[in-house]
Amino acid sequence: MGMEVAGDPNFPKDISCVQVLNERKQKFEGPEKAVLTDLMEFIKVHDPDVILFPYADTWVPLIVKQARRYGLELTFSRSVRLKQMASKYHHHFDTPRLCGLNI
Repeated sequence: MGMEVAGDPNFPKDISCVQVLNERKQKFEGPEKAVLTDLMEFIKVHDPDVILFPYADTWVPLIVKQARRYGLELTFSRSVRLKQMASKYHHHFDTPRLCGLNI
């Protein structure tokens, strides 16, 4: 599963748009709590083995922090432990883009 959070990872703010690629594109857009609620439910239902996305080192801690703030169940990991992996360059994800563009 691929995921992309809209916005500049150097200045992360509210998470108001997330695109997921899992056989087809799915976009979650709106208030942060609604986006995170829908995203966590999507991940829970689809239960991916791996989630890859650009700037994960920036976005995952923020997503986790905000999901906890809203009292949401964290569905990123089946064991509730997150494993950080070495970053890789992916030409599709080399620059931040606005939500709505291809991932």
